[in-house]
Amino acid sequence: MNTRISRMSALALLVVLTLAVSACNNIYLPPPPPPSDAAEPPAADQSVPAETNKAEVDITGEVLSMIVDAPGSYRANQIANAMSAAPLAVSRDATIIDFPTSASDPVPVLRVGTNGWTCYTDWPGSPGNDPECNDPIFEAWLGALFAGEPTPPAIDGPGIAYMLQGGSDPSNTDPMAAEPAADEDWVISPAHVMLVVPGGFDTNDFTTDPYADQPWIMWEGTAYEHLMIPVDPMKAEDMGDADAMIRNTMSAAPAGIVRKAKILGNPATNGGEMVTLQEGDSGWVCWPDRSVSPGNDPACSDPVWEALSSSDQPVPRAAISYMLAGGSDESNTDPTATGPAPGEDWITTPPHLMLLVPGGFDAKLFSTDPESGYPYIMWDGTPYEHLMIPVADRSM
Repeated sequence: MNTRISRMSALALLVVLTLAVSACNNIYLPPPPPPSDAAEPPAADQSVPAETNKAEVDITGEVLSMIVDAPGSYRANQIANAMSAAPLAVSRDATIIDFPTSASDPVPVLRVGTNGWTCYTDWPGSPGNDPECNDPIFEAWLGALFAGEPTPPAIDGPGIAYMLQGGSDPSNTDPMAAEPAADEDWVISPAHVMLVVPGGFDTNDFTTDPYADQPWIMWEGTAYEHLMIPVDPMKAEDMGDADAMIRNTMSAAPAGIVRKAKILGNPATNGGEMVTLQEGDSGWVCWPDRSVSPGNDPACSDPVWEALSSSDQPVPRAAISYMLAGGSDESNTDPTATGPAPGEDWITTPPHLMLLVPGGFDAKLFSTDPESGYPYIMWDGTPYEHLMIPVADRSM
């Protein structure tokens, strides 16, 4: 039995365990913790030396304080590896799952979580380091895939997964592939967020090329298509001799986007027209740091988002905007605010993605608290509500 099938078998065993829990919990609000007398899940074999863990990660003191095992033990390393897939606010309270060595072995539950998210350790069958953290909707979708179901369960809202260490897949076109096709290599992806939405995605909006360094549709045209959204900003050393304003704006998104985007600059005088610093041909538009805000907040928006920014039309399909340098906003509730309300401060956000979907977002599924560290709804209940998806911790 190959490693892919072993992984599918292992995850199939988890469907009853994790989906039964996830189905009754929302994404942000945690379910009640297990009773104090609940049986502990089986521990991973502590005799396994730490060096057998293929995926080496930096374990910070803050993470170590959350892991009861001795630093350097196999179990501590695996938990830290799984937690590295997502911002710490998400992964610190997630259920942590390891992979068994064979399909006949029990699935190692390294930690029972309390927030509805599920994080997996690095998949040992792949060449890269690819831990993953899934919200309940994405977890149900993934569970169906690895149980071999021909179609995932119907979803009525977006599902989100983090792979901030990157990933590796046997195929970009076949969700059931056990290994790369003859004469093909593993599909290696950078740090990214994965997204499923009702109705899927349109190839007129997103590429299917996994190496374009921009959001792409994986397994396009299949029941399991989803959007892969890379989250590594363009590196300073790749910006050439561009001036300071262009370089700052380029830091908002991956290189594959900013190289082809229209880049705007602030007007020469207050109230003047934005200036064009770089002509683009992709439909993406990148905006400079806002001079009125205290933080550094350049942004890059896809064509659908950009069209909606000057329109009151309903959202036709999923749209994305990047703010990988972070941001600052006057209000989390009022999109027309020209400054913080009396007695309130600017809302400072870490590097993040912004998401629009038809129908908006359900506050029962997502937080509305910008301090939560979870994906949260900004301007909830207004025509301009959107989802903010942090891709780094505030401390980073």
